[in-house]
Amino acid sequence: MLYDKFDTLLMHFSDSMETNDYWHDAIILEAADILQRFDSDDWRRIAFDIPEKNNPWIMRFCETSALVTRPEILKIVIPLI
Repeated sequence: MLYDKFDTLLMHFSDSMETNDYWHDAIILEAADILQRFDSDDWRRIAFDIPEKNNPWIMRFCETSALVTRPEILKIVIPLI
């Protein structure tokens, strides 16, 4: 599942603000590519797991979702607002 790779990436880069520049320069693009390739199982899993995620992880997810053109994003992001 791509979700596991995406989750690990966001967990790693939401732990410290020291990685902020690297996140915005490079990793966000990798995360967006992974998110763009999610299948229906990945979307179900992220929808189930996101209420348990910490705020920095959710912030990284929202930043990444702005770069993705999948309609499933709205079902995840709108409840977070």
